[in-house]
Amino acid sequence: MRVPNISEISAPPGEQTRRRRFALFFGAGVGLLIACILSVVMLNGGGSKGGLSAQLSGDAQTQPTDPSTRDEFTRLVRAGEQLAKAGDLNGAMNHYDRALAIGSPTRLAESALRTYRAGALWRLGRREDAMGEHDRAVALDPNPFAGWARGETLRKLGRLSEALEAYELTLRVAPESASAHTGRGETLARMGKPEQARAAFDRAVEIDADAYNLTSRGLFLAERGLLEEAIVDFSGVIARDASQIPARLNRANAYAQLGRLEKALEDYAAAARLRPDNASVYRGRGWVYERQGLIAQARADYERALQLTPGDPWLKDAVAGLGRTTR
Repeated sequence: MRVPNISEISAPPGEQTRRRRFALFFGAGVGLLIACILSVVMLNGGGSKGGLSAQLSGDAQTQPTDPSTRDEFTRLVRAGEQLAKAGDLNGAMNHYDRALAIGSPTRLAESALRTYRAGALWRLGRREDAMGEHDRAVALDPNPFAGWARGETLRKLGRLSEALEAYELTLRVAPESASAHTGRGETLARMGKPEQARAAFDRAVEIDADAYNLTSRGLFLAERGLLEEAIVDFSGVIARDASQIPARLNRANAYAQLGRLEKALEDYAAAARLRPDNASVYRGRGWVYERQGLIAQARADYERALQLTPGDPWLKDAVAGLGRTTR
């Protein structure tokens, strides 16, 4: 029987060429993290004295902070983020630009806004413009949010030494920034420094064992064959929030690699109920069915995944391979 490589099953488009990851990249979780941070920035009026931006009064202000201006600025930024989440990136940029035009109440708030703009620009394929916005955000206020996001973009661009420097600068400002420790761990792993990477992931989880940090460490462990340890991290995420798709799929993949196929099928079924439009569910479950010799079920799942990701070469090969397989 044809045995596909499990590491290919849940890798999203583009990840195969950048890094043969074990599982999904959890962009949605990062988006939620950004949304939470900006909300804190806005609700706190830009930060606290002596904290992330040191002094947020006097010369820290870019425009007079009358309540109506501040409220409109906040409304535009939040509306822009909702549009970005819905996939309307041009609409989001329009709102962000309008917020810039009326003026930010503080340098920290403008830094957060420009970090948002950088995210939208990246998704629009304007990578150089996105990097420029990240640089401006950090120059305005070297807060952990801006520094972490800049490091993430540098890492995506493969500029690993610069990304590592960005994370480490962030950690000088905020040593307890769990997301910066996780980003540092991701970067060190890609630089071929697994022991340092593991220490960074462990520190992140020690500070905040949330879905982002636990799933990141779980991926790191799984990629190195430490599947039982990875399952513990993924299970920790699921115990807190059973709707976490990345942790659910990654745990299923780990179970599959360990040969615990029924446990894998349970997780794939749960993921399918939560996200029936996720092709990775059917890729992974089809692979398990194929290993069990359930060719009809495997074919149905592979074909469903192909409907969701037309032209996927791995899936096309998987379907073709079933035609040569006998029970």
